[in-house]
Amino acid sequence: MNLVIGASGGIGREVARRLLVAGEPVRALTRDPLRVRKVLGEGIEVAADRPEDPSAYRAALRGVRRVFFVALPHPRQAEQQRALVRAAAEAGVERLICMSAIEADPAAPAALLRWPGQIEAEVRASGVPFTVLRPNLFMQSLFLFAASIAIRGMFSASAKGARIGLVDARDVAEAVVNAGREDRHLGRTYELTGPDPLSFAEAADQLSRVLGREITYMEIMPVDVRKSLIRSGTPEWYADALLELFELINTVARGRVTDAVLRLTGREPRSFAQFARDHLDVFRGKALAAA
Repeated sequence: MNLVIGASGGIGREVARRLLVAGEPVRALTRDPLRVRKVLGEGIEVAADRPEDPSAYRAALRGVRRVFFVALPHPRQAEQQRALVRAAAEAGVERLICMSAIEADPAAPAALLRWPGQIEAEVRASGVPFTVLRPNLFMQSLFLFAASIAIRGMFSASAKGARIGLVDARDVAEAVVNAGREDRHLGRTYELTGPDPLSFAEAADQLSRVLGREITYMEIMPVDVRKSLIRSGTPEWYADALLELFELINTVARGRVTDAVLRLTGREPRSFAQFARDHLDVFRGKALAAA
């Protein structure tokens, strides 16, 4: 049995779908069972995630060989996932596949790197065979700006011209599944990137070519980014954490590209242009982006 944590989220959902298509049994530990069944069908077993009740982890882990989970950014996530990892060790799980974040470190100055780093440390100390995957910023992060791109032909952020090895979340999901299948990945940490580092201005140029109209990127002050995020419904703590991360984005190695996607999937990672072509309807405002 495979246990997927957070199967209602983008990566968890895609990991669960790939396992199901391959005919592998999947149990989803989720706070939104109805949504998971709606998206993934009745073929998936569902267990309710109740972080306040440690016994929920023990019940969900019965008969489980592999656990796939994302080190999610949340003020309490490290504490909750430490409990999960310890429960997995007690249950005799054979493998932990942890999706973290590039440059994750328990001592990182940015919370969005520090929290995943703390969870990674727990995984390494658990005694359970593991693989850690550290993706760079997802191409799908541009979905945050899809409405502005469709309506106004522009988007704005505070990236200071940084060039980032953006990676397609679909490549990450495929890499995560494969990492759980092959013993040669045990004990390894992979940093997943796309094929080329891009600035947001360069991403706007590529969107212009794919969409057939001019898309521009505007650099704005961090305080204005924060206001825009909060207006769009982003919790204040997460808006602050994102700005903290972007303050570091020029000092961490996010412009580096690796061959990890190729090594884990057997093919080159998708380019940003391919990502944009695959999601034309989203950037034209004709379809909702997957959450």
